Amino acid sequence: MKNIIFLVIVGLLVVGCGSLISIGDSNTNTLNNESKKDK
Repeated sequence: MKNIIFLVIVGLLVVGCGSLISIGDSNTNTLNNESKKDK
């Protein structure tokens, strides 16, 4: 049972980190696009 709980926690952490990274990438992309428009 402990192994199953451990796997679930690791899975959630991986998904959470992945979503945070993707959100950060989209934010930087929008910032880069806006700066290019200003130029």
